[in-house]
Amino acid sequence: MEFYNPLLKCMENHTIRVAILDLYNNEPNEGMRGIQSILNRHHYPAPYTIHWERFDVRFKEEIPDTSFDIYISSGGPGSP
Repeated sequence: MEFYNPLLKCMENHTIRVAILDLYNNEPNEGMRGIQSILNRHHYPAPYTIHWERFDVRFKEEIPDTSFDIYISSGGPGSP
């Protein structure tokens, strides 16, 4: 039995696409800074690269499409 591995697509083209979902509603926060810092400073083994995009979900109502390999959410202000 074969299992679908979503990372196979990014392994073929050597680019890992990450969508960062900012749920802080335009409020200053350390969560977004921390996520971006980790993605920018991490060294990925050759030939892999990372491409990330930030989506301001609450304030600008930006929604990523389904073409990303990884989705990371920041959380947000207030109680859920």
